[in-house]
Amino acid sequence: MSAVPFTLAPRSEQLAGGSEMHIVKTWVVGVASLADEVLRLQFRTMEEFQRYRGSRYEQGTNESAVSELLIPLRALRMVRVAGPWWRPRLEIAAADLRALEGFPRAASGEVSLRIRRRDRTDARELASHVEYALASRLLSPPEPG
Repeated sequence: MSAVPFTLAPRSEQLAGGSEMHIVKTWVVGVASLADEVLRLQFRTMEEFQRYRGSRYEQGTNESAVSELLIPLRALRMVRVAGPWWRPRLEIAAADLRALEGFPRAASGEVSLRIRRRDRTDARELASHVEYALASRLLSPPEPG
């Protein structure tokens, strides 16, 4: 099973007060993969900032350490590839809000990850493996005990 690179759309925030102004652009880059009944999302947050203090200007970037979110398949409701061919997305919906806790912009229990067109086939394969595992779990008899 291959890994699918993804990004979250950049967000910009502008703060102004007195003679200062801060502009912060934040985006998330990562990789989604499937391993042993777990959807793995590895990601890092990147920030680009600009500060204006009077006539002084500063700019820079910050990069977080790599974070990893392991989502058990039983905590997922759906994984699919959506969107037009020129801007595909991997959409993930959780059956449990705690499943996506700690992942940026996933407060509603759903997240939409941008993927590159060339990774669309890998993303479809990943989504179909997850959907197959979810369907198999629903159709299999319950374990005794």
